[in-house]
Amino acid sequence: MKPTLLICGYGPGIGHAVAERFGQAGHPLHLVARDADKLALPPNTCRRKAFALRARSAI
Repeated sequence: MKPTLLICGYGPGIGHAVAERFGQAGHPLHLVARDADKLALPPNTCRRKAFALRARSAI
């Protein structure tokens, strides 16, 4: 099993690119963002690509 990747401060730019890169490599992902709206896109996008993903808002 590959190590889990935790991305704190997830957003639509670099955080999303990192999540896609490591998700494609088979790493489970945990995304954390202050704004829950930023987390609306990745679960839909990543789950369609079969990434193991958990997304949570910090607030």
